[in-house]
Amino acid sequence: MMKSFWQKYFGYVLGLLLAIAVLIGIASYHSLADKVVPENSAKATVYFLDVGQGDAELIETGKDQQVLIDGGPGSAVLTKLGEVMPYYDKTIETVVLSHPDADHLRGLIDVLKRYEVKRVIEFKVNVDKQIYTEWKNLIQEKQIEDLELKNGDKVDISSDAKLDIVFPYADDLGKTTQNLNDSSLVCQLVVGDVKFLFTGDAEKEEIDKIISKEGNIQSQIYKVGHHGSRNATTADFLEHLWPEVAVISVGAGNSYGHPNQEVLSLLDLYAVKTYRTDKNGTVKISTDGKSYKVDVQK
Repeated sequence: MMKSFWQKYFGYVLGLLLAIAVLIGIASYHSLADKVVPENSAKATVYFLDVGQGDAELIETGKDQQVLIDGGPGSAVLTKLGEVMPYYDKTIETVVLSHPDADHLRGLIDVLKRYEVKRVIEFKVNVDKQIYTEWKNLIQEKQIEDLELKNGDKVDISSDAKLDIVFPYADDLGKTTQNLNDSSLVCQLVVGDVKFLFTGDAEKEEIDKIISKEGNIQSQIYKVGHHGSRNATTADFLEHLWPEVAVISVGAGNSYGHPNQEVLSLLDLYAVKTYRTDKNGTVKISTDGKSYKVDVQK
């Protein structure tokens, strides 16, 4: 009787200790997202703006320093910028154009007209589009610095943040392509240990080239390519990326069926917490370089 009691007692204690060890292990492996970014300690904030069926992301660092990646399909970007930028700030230091499709470019033309833009970064392509001609004319008229960067180039945004150019590669410059999506400028925001990957509308051909050249391109936050299109996010890509959070910039009830259900299922399979601008509104992610915090509009 006594022996049986002590066997049970030690069994309970051993089970409790094992449970505590497991909990400690889980806690040490928690996602960065589970950690709280202390108030006013953010070194960068990224807004995935709800501009409908298109892309627009605002990076804010330092004291009123902004980088805008794409502008969405129209003037909605102006309203969304007004909601997150200080009312007195009419300057955007850097504008990045991923590629000259209207759902990324049209809003940027409104931005160039309304704000003082210091510099533009783009993958310059040979394309006969009226909207792209208007864009280039505005850049020239306003004497904005127009940069074409390539893989390996880095842009210092602030003392705490930089933008690494992933695509294009040197051998891609000057080429003519029939698919503008596969001419998407891809860049990675690096803030300490936290990384955000922006892929524009890059599709499988471009993604495969990046994987073959870069290998692992790990980023905690992934701006899902081509609004969640089936041909932009693959299992192979996610295995080289291992994101913790994905944001899909997409318009409600769009005619393209974005985001594709296979992509949503794939993100779920890889345990990626997914947000959508059509359901969550503007998605805000702030980071102190060690952890990050996600806030949604709705």
